[in-house]
Amino acid sequence: MLTDDGYEVVIAAAPTHVRSVRELVLDPLTAEDQRALARIAAKLRTRPVDLA
Repeated sequence: MLTDDGYEVVIAAAPTHVRSVRELVLDPLTAEDQRALARIAAKLRTRPVDLA
């Protein structure tokens, strides 16, 4: 559980985090890599009902 101050830090860091993930992880991927990543992510997706 985050404190209010901790949550504000997460909110402030989010734009930099998203930009870094895009630049360092997603942008270098080819179209084929992106399709493979999407396929893998779909297999790894967990829904709350799956944890019950």
